[in-house]
Amino acid sequence: MILAMFGGGMMPLVFMPPWMRSVSHFSPIIWGILALEGSIWRDFTLTEMLLPCGILLALAAAFFTLGVLMLRRT
Repeated sequence: MILAMFGGGMMPLVFMPPWMRSVSHFSPIIWGILALEGSIWRDFTLTEMLLPCGILLALAAAFFTLGVLMLRRT
């Protein structure tokens, strides 16, 4: 819930103070929202969509690997 708050899931980034906007880039929620907004109404080009989608794919691969490693231990 904290990552959603900092990522713009509960309050748009426009209304956040500058320090909170800089912290929001560490939340995966912001990248998901940016990817959805870019594809729906911001009309991002393919190169503009590479950053948010690439970060989401990298996070997914990292957490999948972490989950597999943790499950192998048990």
